[in-house]
Amino acid sequence: MIFFDDKKRNFLEAAAFLFSAAVAVWLLVNAAVFWCFLFFFF
Repeated sequence: MIFFDDKKRNFLEAAAFLFSAAVAVWLLVNAAVFWCFLFFFF
């Protein structure tokens, strides 16, 4: 049971890390697109 809980906790930590990384990449892409549009139009 302890092993199962440990595995579950590791899975949750990995999922949280992947989610935060995906959010960071999404924000970077949005910022890049915003600056590209800004420089293109102005």
